[in-house]
Amino acid sequence: MGFLKFKLFVISCKELGVSLQSNYKNSRKYSVTKDKIKNPFIQFIVDVIVNSVIIIIIFYIIQHFLAAPFQVIGNSMVDTLHDHEYIIVSKIEYIIHPPERGDIIVFKPPSNGKDYYVKRIIGIPGDTVSLTKGKVFVNGKEVSEPYLSEGASTCIVARMSSCPNDNKAYVVTDDEYFVLGDNREGSSDSRSWRDSDNQEFPFIKRDDIAGKARFVLLPITSIRAIPQHQINI
Repeated sequence: MGFLKFKLFVISCKELGVSLQSNYKNSRKYSVTKDKIKNPFIQFIVDVIVNSVIIIIIFYIIQHFLAAPFQVIGNSMVDTLHDHEYIIVSKIEYIIHPPERGDIIVFKPPSNGKDYYVKRIIGIPGDTVSLTKGKVFVNGKEVSEPYLSEGASTCIVARMSSCPNDNKAYVVTDDEYFVLGDNREGSSDSRSWRDSDNQEFPFIKRDDIAGKARFVLLPITSIRAIPQHQINI
């Protein structure tokens, strides 16, 4: 009888072992299943973070070295560009070659280091720009400006429509540029800028140029390539 009891006890222990082993396996299955639920979520978060960082880096590289969007504020470049239009500015071009006469550029003016302006380059380093009787001359040659409105005059004092007695020359030095707005009667440009001591400061520095305006992106009805006009002297 004792043997039978022992045998029964052994059997019971075996059964208990099987039961415990079965419960352990079920517990392992539950744990593995739970981990499988957790891992995809963690992987999703990691993917989002990594992709976000990559997108930010790509956007930074594009905006700082290739191209960037700007909004035109004001009418100083009418009829070429209009108020509230969004333009795309190419930055890579001036890494390859220097700015040229006729380029429409976005830059920080000497009179305001915070805002960006958009104007057209008239004089490059080494040029002498003369404003004479409402006309523009570079190195003694009159500049052809088909982008101006018919009958427009370029006076020394902006907002004047007639200036038969004007005669002033600007000598552009190294690393500097002379710029004018296409709307000559409504533009703050090289003719009017002054420094903190109220002294004339007509030129912009090369390092202050953000890039060359290439396309109008918005509004959609105005999407277009910006006409390029090279000033040959």
